[in-house]
Amino acid sequence: ASSHYEQFQLRKVCQTLMELSQAGNTYFDSKKPWTLAKDPSKKEELSTVIALSIECIKSLALIACPIIPASAQKIWHMLGFKGELSKENWRDVLSKTVPSGQKLNDPEILFRKIEDEEIEAQIAKLGEKLKRKK
Repeated sequence: ASSHYEQFQLRKVCQTLMELSQAGNTYFDSKKPWTLAKDPSKKEELSTVIALSIECIKSLALIACPIIPASAQKIWHMLGFKGELSKENWRDVLSKTVPSGQKLNDPEILFRKIEDEEIEAQIAKLGEKLKRKK
């Protein structure tokens, strides 16, 4: 993804984000950590699944940071980091794993659903502005 940014290929960055997100989601769903958590003999496997899922989320935040910085920062904070993700070194973030035992913060909603009424109101405002310009 860094090379796509360097070449200003934002469409490819977004594609990489979506592909990584889908791969992470597929991995998480296929490993079924909620089932692993019920079996004490699967504790090590559960720890691996959670750790890899967290690393995937960390990578998603890093890749998304230049495009959606506020949401990426929220993810960074949820992962238990205190600093600003936008000020971190790309290679350093990728090369270091989230420390074992790091306390994760409470999840936050990253995006809110925009209701149809809100969209219609904005379209109406735009229509009014266009009429005034004529």
